Amino acid sequence: MTSQIIVMNLQGVAVASDTAVTKRTENSLQNAGFESKIIRLPEPHKVAILHAGMTNINNVPHLWQIRQWVATLSKALPTVKDYVDSYVRFSNADKVMVPNATGQGVVRWVLESFIDVEARHLGKSARNSFNAKLTDKQNIAAARKAIAQHLSEMKAFYKEAPTFKGLTREGVARAMAPLKKHLNKYFAEAFAQIPISTAQTSTLKGMMADVLLKQDSAPSDSILHFVGFGTTERYARLHKAIVRGKYAGKLVAGVFQLGPQVGPGEKENSIDCWTTSQNDAINSFMMGYHPQTLETVDKALGKAFGEKLAEAHPDLDVRSAVHSTTHQAFSQARDELSQPMWDALRNQSVESLAEFAKAMVTIQSLSSFYRGDGTVGGDVETYLLRK
Repeated sequence: MTSQIIVMNLQGVAVASDTAVTKRTENSLQNAGFESKIIRLPEPHKVAILHAGMTNINNVPHLWQIRQWVATLSKALPTVKDYVDSYVRFSNADKVMVPNATGQGVVRWVLESFIDVEARHLGKSARNSFNAKLTDKQNIAAARKAIAQHLSEMKAFYKEAPTFKGLTREGVARAMAPLKKHLNKYFAEAFAQIPISTAQTSTLKGMMADVLLKQDSAPSDSILHFVGFGTTERYARLHKAIVRGKYAGKLVAGVFQLGPQVGPGEKENSIDCWTTSQNDAINSFMMGYHPQTLETVDKALGKAFGEKLAEAHPDLDVRSAVHSTTHQAFSQARDELSQPMWDALRNQSVESLAEFAKAMVTIQSLSSFYRGDGTVGGDVETYLLRK
């Protein structure tokens, strides 16, 4: 995995990234060396790309594939978004770097991962619904009720989720067709011990097309952050591309502008910061508390005072009241502890932003190391851009 940070103010932008590369084995992640994850576009371009996620795209090195695109650029482009669009067009048109023949591997990986995740989740739901006082038939009915609720939520999500640009349901169906026999066998093995009904099995299998079609994260995705300045942009801009690979004849990628971003006017728009992948230690420093602390305190207060509050105030939504109180307290702590830091960073030089960015990734690397998670590490590289 990766830890990266992007910090920008009115003077420019600084980025930092770790350099550790890991590979997934059957039971763990292992270190596979070190490599730069920041691609610096040459002059006259004032754009950098941060890479996180999968090192390969359709069986070729992703960083190498990106550099092939960079080599096609000549004059600087008007906006950072134009660079993202240019990369997507290059990948769609290219027949060698991202060949269609390997698309089946991407489809298989995405759908196998989906099946594994759902089997674990629904298996846990079935176990949690078990009641020793009920008959086997009643326990199966309770498990299927929990499964039905989860499937209903998934259907609602995929109904609203945007479609990857250029993909069609027909194209996705053609991409899945050669794998139908394999996926049916894989599904049957994964759900062998889960009391899912025939109708629910059919519903879940029917969602596999949505998994390929709709914009949602998958283990095979790479995350690219395009940051810097186009020729028409006075202040730094940041766009995120979630790149899955190529199948159904298209580069499957979701593109998002991240914001609010820096610009003149309000004080709140004069500093911006984004992190990617592993960032819990970074966020702990910047917020003044660990992201999971709020949830932990919520549970502790609810357990300690929930019943008494419910008895004293039967019309009170105790869970919401506890969460609101702890959220207000932590927000106040964040403002008191962290706001002075952001006030200072608004006026710092780009070089100072780079020092801050490097320190944040170093904190994340140390935190990961001492937790026994060696997927963040190596030298921390930085890069800065100004207009």
